[in-house]
Amino acid sequence: MGKIIILEGCDGAGKTNIAENLSKILQIPVFKPYGQDIMRKANNPELVKNKIYEGIIVSKILWLTNSSLIFDRYYPSEFVYSRVFGRPFYENELKEVDIAFSALGSLIVVCYKNNLDDYKDEIIDKKYAFSLMNIYDEFLEWTNCKKLKLNTTDHDINREVHEIIKAL
Repeated sequence: MGKIIILEGCDGAGKTNIAENLSKILQIPVFKPYGQDIMRKANNPELVKNKIYEGIIVSKILWLTNSSLIFDRYYPSEFVYSRVFGRPFYENELKEVDIAFSALGSLIVVCYKNNLDDYKDEIIDKKYAFSLMNIYDEFLEWTNCKKLKLNTTDHDINREVHEIIKAL
């Protein structure tokens, strides 16, 4: 079975940098799903539901092809941002996607920082950043996937990548 890694967390937590470094070391491509920023801002429930169902299709393709992939954000963002923006929460659909990714042995890594010095989310005001992390903690309790909560405060990319590889 391939390796599936999904990186999540607030903007500026180091997800993209970690993804690029993991990609070089593990020789696994990085996929930044089209429309994730659209998903974070979405007010159209049908668009949101369709994007969630895309996750089921993607999981089946990964399973059938035995592929490895690093996601720079994915379906956990919908779990978090639906709560942040008070839009419909499609728990059954998200659970279906989560079960599919869990069956693939996926690792979900939530990146966080202890301080907000370089917090730079364009959508969520800085004063809500820690509550955003609380919702990511709820997700980690909810998911069936392997999980890792990764402190990226010190910007030590070698340590961060090593922790992820060890968690695989």
